[in-house]
Amino acid sequence: MRAIIYYILFNILAFQNVFSQDLKYSYGNISSFDIEKYFEKITDKQLNQINDDYKKQKKEFYHQQLKNLKKQLKDSTYIFNDFLSSRIQTVFDEIYKSNPELKDGDFKFFIDKSLYPNAAAYGNGLFTINLGLLTFFDSEDELAYVICHELAHHFLFHIKKNIDNYVSKANSKEFKTKVDEINGMNYRKKSAGVELLRDINFELYKFSRASELEADSKGFYYFSKTKYNKEAAITALKKLGNIENRVFEQKVNWALIFNLDDYRFNEILLEKEESLFNSNTIIDDTKWDKDSIKSHPDIKIRIDNLNTIKLDSSSIIKNIANQDFNQIKEVSEKLSVLSALDSGKLDLALYVIATNINKYGNEEYFYKGKMAKVLKKLFELKKNHSIGDFVPHENNISNEIYLNDIRRFIHNIDLYELKKMGINYSEYYSQKNTKNTDLNSVYLFFKNN
Repeated sequence: MRAIIYYILFNILAFQNVFSQDLKYSYGNISSFDIEKYFEKITDKQLNQINDDYKKQKKEFYHQQLKNLKKQLKDSTYIFNDFLSSRIQTVFDEIYKSNPELKDGDFKFFIDKSLYPNAAAYGNGLFTINLGLLTFFDSEDELAYVICHELAHHFLFHIKKNIDNYVSKANSKEFKTKVDEINGMNYRKKSAGVELLRDINFELYKFSRASELEADSKGFYYFSKTKYNKEAAITALKKLGNIENRVFEQKVNWALIFNLDDYRFNEILLEKEESLFNSNTIIDDTKWDKDSIKSHPDIKIRIDNLNTIKLDSSSIIKNIANQDFNQIKEVSEKLSVLSALDSGKLDLALYVIATNINKYGNEEYFYKGKMAKVLKKLFELKKNHSIGDFVPHENNISNEIYLNDIRRFIHNIDLYELKKMGINYSEYYSQKNTKNTDLNSVYLFFKNN
């Protein structure tokens, strides 16, 4: 019996040690790989492929893209984690193995720390996958389809074609004539200019919609040759089509989190109060690029498009991938919290922490420790009267109503109540888990302040 107990304890400790390794991350260059040199290398490749038409303007696009990539690296946009990188690499390897024509030595993928479900191809061999996409999907199969879709964008030269189209239209005789006409106008010059840009963007919008359907079809062809379940292409698209109803749409059960033996959560902290501070504009910090999503055709059209594809069944490997995706989701969720805390985005961190505590209940002390850290940081900012620099007020227009609840709570709570909440919360759970350093340090902080 004792041997069995030791065996169980050994495996629990081994799992905890492995999982703590899985959460190690950085924001910069990894090992000996120089990321900035890689950006320069793939940009040079793009520059060498420019045709003679409007060469100067096209070069400007690629130089600006290089500048943006370097800035994103400097701004800690990318998060590097060995566990997630290795798991994602296995998906790429499966796609390459099943589609040998896709293999390219310059291909790299980076993980963007954004919480919003998205992936992107840059047209130069670089692909990005958001942490939010890894927490959004439920299987490796769904992730594999999206990667195939992005690979299709690359091999169909959609990004290059988009830039070429834009430059060609901006240099066309018709466009230049309209610009001259606008410059000669005495009235409505600004509105006429906006209308002209709207026209050219609408043409690009139509091209983008066609490109998405083409990438769906070609991506599905790549995907169908892998071991992954074909149905995952449909489930992935359905989930992405319902994205606005799934992101920041989980209500937080505050009582479950903060109702303790000697403390009760005050629901008044969530009450909405009309104020001059309530924003009437979309807050850039927390919205994803909805324009890029809207440039995609309606999801039903895309699904119908896939259902019309007739493939030779002999070329389809029908084995269903039986991969455990839960650990990918769990690591991604925890890294989302850590990166949000690093960035000072306390409303996002608090939302992810709270919803995961609701999901895991009393079993997960990682999130309880991070909740204590958020309460400590909020207390420090409130005390220094700088909370507004880190947490925006609620947004009246946004449909992210439960994220607005978080912001309202943060701005409504005063120092006295925050200290009372913080010391009760950290004391209660540090007694239940004496080895959690976050809970212990936060308890000592509130006890001494």
